[in-house]
Amino acid sequence: TKGTGAVYNVQGQRKFELYLMGLPKQLTNWRASWQARSREAQKWKVSVVSAFAKVLPDSPICKAIVYCERHSSVCPDYDGLVTSFKHVLDGFELAGILKDDSMAVITKREYKWHKAKRGKGFVRVSVVELADETWECG
Repeated sequence: TKGTGAVYNVQGQRKFELYLMGLPKQLTNWRASWQARSREAQKWKVSVVSAFAKVLPDSPICKAIVYCERHSSVCPDYDGLVTSFKHVLDGFELAGILKDDSMAVITKREYKWHKAKRGKGFVRVSVVELADETWECG
């Protein structure tokens, strides 16, 4: 899956922007073998790592807000929208951008859907660091 990743530093806070062509499967209504599920997971994790390959951070983010957008021709239900980002967020952890994808690290998540032409779907994810000297990444 082709994509681009960028890093910005805004007032001492890191912001990672990801754009990936294609659409991750909605796990709530996808019946497949464990091998197909594994291939799907690996595809999206590797796509995230590849998109940020030239700008990987020295240290992971310990507290963050995550914004996820799905641009597709069909509006998913909320559960499908959320689960479609699971492997993408796992990719941020694999790349060393997020310490992990738990609620302790990602303190707020926002999911949105936007209409796109059929066959032109993509996802966009923003990870914004919450900087506070009292948080430890232990």
